Amino acid sequence: MLKKITILATTDVHSNIWGYNYENNKEMPQCGMASLYTYINEVRKKNPNTILVDNGDILQGTILTDDLYNRGWEKEHPLATVMNYMGYDAMNLGNHEFNFDLQILKNFERELEFPAISANTVYKLSGKEFVKPYTIVEKGGVSIGIIGVTTPMVPQWVGSKVENLKFLPLVETVIKYIDEIKEKSDIIILLAHCSLDGEINPCEDAARNIVEACPEVDVLVVGHFHITVKDKINKTIIGGATDKGREIIHFDLYLNKENNVVNKEVKIVDMKNFEPSNEIRELPIVKKAHNETINLAHGEVLGKALRDFQPSNEINWIPQGRLEETPVIQLINRVQLLNSGAEVSATSLIRENCNIPMGNITYGTICGIYKFDTKLYVVEVTGEQLKEYMEWTASAYNQLKEGDVSISFSTDIPGYQHDFFSGVTFNIDLKQPIGKRIIDLKLKGELVKKGQIIKLAVSDYCYYTTLKGRGFTKAEPIWKSKRLVKEMLIDYIKKVKNINPELDGNWKLLGMNFDEDIRSELISKVNKGILDIPYNKSLNVLELKESGII
Repeated sequence: MLKKITILATTDVHSNIWGYNYENNKEMPQCGMASLYTYINEVRKKNPNTILVDNGDILQGTILTDDLYNRGWEKEHPLATVMNYMGYDAMNLGNHEFNFDLQILKNFERELEFPAISANTVYKLSGKEFVKPYTIVEKGGVSIGIIGVTTPMVPQWVGSKVENLKFLPLVETVIKYIDEIKEKSDIIILLAHCSLDGEINPCEDAARNIVEACPEVDVLVVGHFHITVKDKINKTIIGGATDKGREIIHFDLYLNKENNVVNKEVKIVDMKNFEPSNEIRELPIVKKAHNETINLAHGEVLGKALRDFQPSNEINWIPQGRLEETPVIQLINRVQLLNSGAEVSATSLIRENCNIPMGNITYGTICGIYKFDTKLYVVEVTGEQLKEYMEWTASAYNQLKEGDVSISFSTDIPGYQHDFFSGVTFNIDLKQPIGKRIIDLKLKGELVKKGQIIKLAVSDYCYYTTLKGRGFTKAEPIWKSKRLVKEMLIDYIKKVKNINPELDGNWKLLGMNFDEDIRSELISKVNKGILDIPYNKSLNVLELKESGII
């Protein structure tokens, strides 16, 4: 008779304990750790030989953690309490675990009753491990080795917060620790907080490279991209899930009496059919933290929005906020310019549908458009560097071709890195190839010159990730704010009180010579669900005719 070992894996939960959107003060019962626990209990009843692991990005993500507990706590962190209660066997570190002071992370680790792991994260000077590289769990007479690795891109995103750490290459690190544990492990699990195919060139952060080099890995858990993954490479089965605890990854492994794996299965389970567990929600620390968070998010009215700040989508699933100038972006950039004294400001939409809805503005409202604890930097760039940066952001759009009647987006630039600019005027010609789209770039009415020095305001994340990370400048910031951009926005709203959505009219998209009659017909079909439109491909009349759809 075969032994059955079940592995349940969560990833990118982003501290969603309750299943609640604190920004808009609404329940989200289809996700969260409370719903995950309902499913986990069902599985454990069927198979006691079940282990539970997390693949990172769990410490950050809600007002509860980021604005209350991750700024310092006295005795008990609700997230640690919940993870202990749920019976996790291991937790891998994700990139967002490093969003806070390292001491916060170490304090959190000490509260856990199971190991936090990351094999490729070490102290820069000593080479000593930051946390354990792996753990071995025993279930039903089977030894299960669990190795964790974290995307090596962390320093590019958080900069000085990890200046004392080094993130080692993924493949070499996993090879090293497989050699160390393979003789004492019947099953090897790799928790990789990175995507299967990576996001940098030459894909130093791709989990695919690891399992192709390490056939000993039985199970690979991927994350970071917030997408569902169900795959297999050689003998390694692979699973990944979306964010906020909306899905859980379920692996079943079958072993013979010699503890050799003879069969493996993976499925991704949606939480929409599972009620949130009252066991989790009724934990005293959870109830207390939940109520405190709601009070923080909505207990004080900062001001009032006289109208909505985000335009409605013309086409379902195509974010209008990335196709035109929006009051949300304009507000953030205005506040960044006022506080920094810079000439030009850049920011992005953290979510493609983020809005300041008409009515009272609260702390939760501000977190809805700017949730991260980022500070503001001013860096001097040349006119040429600014244009190169702007050309890169303009590459977020696919080039328009004959027959196109809609705009689509490249998958190479995530929406939260697609920056929009204030302080300059310009146009983006989408019929032009990448690198030649920004036209008529002017500052104070004058064309920007290549060698001209311009003071640019960006978040510290944008500086490390895009400006410096992608090589647009090597210059160090000439000014760094002591306060968070989020705090600057709050102060502005408190001072102004009643805010109207405003636009500068400083940029627009060109090249859209669409046949409006055909376009209207196609958009109507898309919005009614008759016709599909991929996010990364435009509606094209010629292609639709050729395929017989129209």
